[in-house]
Parts: sequence; C-alpha cells; structure tokens
Amino acid sequence: MATSKLFTEKVLDLRLSLLECIFSSPIPSMEINCAEVLAIHRAISITFASHQLQPSTSVLESDPSNAVTWCNSYNWNLNFQLKCIRNMRKEGLLISITHKGDPQTWLRTH
Repeated sequence: MATSKLFTEKVLDLRLSLLECIFSSPIPSMEINCAEVLAIHRAISITFASHQLQPSTSVLESDPSNAVTWCNSYNWNLNFQLKCIRNMRKEGLLISITHKGDPQTWLRTH
C-alpha cells in the first residue's frame, strides 16, 4: 500500500477554460487514495468559494483512479469530504472529476 509523504508533490490539476491550477498541501501520513480525495476536496472548496469560477464548468483530473471513483460514488471512510463534494455539486457547482493516469505508471505496466 502506497502512502503519501508529508507534502504531496503534484496533487491535482484543475483546468478551467484557460486557467490551470496545480497545488501542493501538507497532509498527514495516509494512504495515497485518501490523500488524493483530500486534495480534490480542497480544489472543489477553492472553486466553490470563487464567484468567478462557480458559473464555469470545471474538470478535475486526478490519479489514482480509486480516488476518482470514490468522489463520483461513495466510500464510507471519507464520508465528510465526499459529502462536502456532493453537496457543493448539488448547490450548482458544475464540475466533472475524471481519471488522468500517470504516464510513468502506464510505461511500467506495458
């Protein structure tokens, strides 16, 4: 099981039309999928708080695929973050969460 470091390096790309936002944040030691969900939660919180970004349709690209699946469905371990993500979508935030595989992972497996 892979675990995250104190800081995640490239956590997430948030692409909004011509705007690309890449950020890192400190996280506790945890499994990488959980860390990625926390990063998605943070990106959605930033987007939801921005009145300029809210009316836009946003795409969050994330790897690993488990984190994307959990954000688009349900995982009881991450109940708080996933509820927040779903509630912001219900409030009208137009956002799509998609899997963006790491090219290095593909090269190692093929």
